[in-house]
Amino acid sequence: MKFIPLVFIFQIAQFSQAQEINYAKLDSVCQATSKISVKDERVQKAIEIAYEQNRLLGSQQIDRNGGLTRIGFHEGEYEKKTEDRIYAWEHVSNYWRAISDIEPDKIIVTGRKNERGRFEILKRLNDLNNNVEQAYRLSNSELLTIGESLQRAAQIDSPWSAAFISYLFKQAGFSQQEFKFSEAHVDYIDQSFYTSMADQTGTNSQHIYRACDITKTPPRKGDLICYVRGNASLKNSFQKFYELIVARRSMTKKPSVNTHCDLVVEADNNGDSKLSSIGGNVIQSVTLRKMYLNRQKILNPNYISSYNSEKCSETEDNCLGNVNYQGWVVLLQYRN
Repeated sequence: MKFIPLVFIFQIAQFSQAQEINYAKLDSVCQATSKISVKDERVQKAIEIAYEQNRLLGSQQIDRNGGLTRIGFHEGEYEKKTEDRIYAWEHVSNYWRAISDIEPDKIIVTGRKNERGRFEILKRLNDLNNNVEQAYRLSNSELLTIGESLQRAAQIDSPWSAAFISYLFKQAGFSQQEFKFSEAHVDYIDQSFYTSMADQTGTNSQHIYRACDITKTPPRKGDLICYVRGNASLKNSFQKFYELIVARRSMTKKPSVNTHCDLVVEADNNGDSKLSSIGGNVIQSVTLRKMYLNRQKILNPNYISSYNSEKCSETEDNCLGNVNYQGWVVLLQYRN
């Protein structure tokens, strides 16, 4: 678990008045936009790709009670659907390629973040192999197997949920200016907060999402829902989360902010008050998550950890095993 330094907390308190956002105005814009369906065909394409990747990785699913009801293929597995041409671990390699034009093993790490160590192992192995008698040398296929094993191990060690979201939007035809392809969710969340401010100041922003308070904004197909992990003070506090993001921008060495986002693929169909989303690296696979909306068509607060903390402490197992019970804090709303 990573902790936010005290100096970072101080900088949050000191962030510029010029960067303060009018929350009432933002809520009004978010509410009005939530009533308009997303029309961009590229967003629909991203949703279709998300469904297809969930299917190809075994259709893993979490039900509305937060239980895992179907187990799919995991990130490092040599498993695949009969009709698929590549294995589960190779799909995850493709997600990483969305954030870099170089091979994914150049950007993901393994063995306590010892990236250089992995390449040195492969280089030494090849050098040793070339310096032994022919009869004792490993074949090219054996060397390939060893390389693939290290690659699969690296993918298990490296969180890939943001790479998956980046893959969806890159495959759907969005540019880096419209959506920041990154291995960290916080990068495109930051871009969305910037856009929320840009909307208010009249500043130009090509980014397709604005940041909205998830506790006040109904989600739509094509929006992203995000939670923060490990910092209780940020859970259920859209304002504190915004202040943290702004303070982080001015820091030379930016601390990590552990977050996760899902793409909303269904929301309140025919008024059913149900939501479905798909995310990567959710229990080590591409997972379809189902939840309920409340009467206002907003994410049911029973899924939001800070809302439900007292209820969860009443008994030891009241929230045990509910994978949907998270620190949901921000909704990234497509701007239409």
